[in-house]
Amino acid sequence: MTKSRNPATLPIPDTPLPDPFGDTGPAADWARTRPPVTVDLDDGGAPITLATPAYTFGRPTAYTPEIGARIVEQFRLGLTQPEVTGHAWAPDQSTFYRWMDAYPDFREAVSRARAAGAAVMADRAVEIADTADETTKAGIARARLRVDARFRMAAIYDRRFSDRQVITHEHLDHGQSLDMAGQDIATLAAQLGKLLAKAQAVDVDSKPVDQGQVSDKTKE
Repeated sequence: MTKSRNPATLPIPDTPLPDPFGDTGPAADWARTRPPVTVDLDDGGAPITLATPAYTFGRPTAYTPEIGARIVEQFRLGLTQPEVTGHAWAPDQSTFYRWMDAYPDFREAVSRARAAGAAVMADRAVEIADTADETTKAGIARARLRVDARFRMAAIYDRRFSDRQVITHEHLDHGQSLDMAGQDIATLAAQLGKLLAKAQAVDVDSKPVDQGQVSDKTKE
């Protein structure tokens, strides 16, 4: 059994699959000879073994454990389904979903990889927001749409990034909370800044400090 820590380096055909709708041809013949691959997602769960498809009568499949592992790794790195299936070595969208239905081990690995990649996807959204230099209304709207799309995709795969998250500091104003629902990035950053400023005004014994005695260094 092959242990794969870096599916991106696994041997796969250099050319696109010959028939994305039929799973036939040289790639299908090659697929029947491939050994299982064990993928460790580094998400705290057990590794998953992607098995070689069983031989069946009729049209053979071009799915292999190596290709499955490489797809899983792409999702773990935070790529979206269109980005993954857009590679020349990958199946098209309809074949990908057919593989998801046909191979439970592949389906479980993709599901866990998407959850693991949610944090990466959220980081990409923040990076887009931080580096956007658009000055036109259309450009700003486009950047915001890209950010929102990635946060929403991350929320689908991991509840940590869902639309309604509340951050509470028990020692601030009787449990002052920050509601992330419907907030844009600038507003959210400002609210986080206020909470952090107040958090720094709590001593080591977690006793509230008189805010009038705390100077604002940014104004000095």
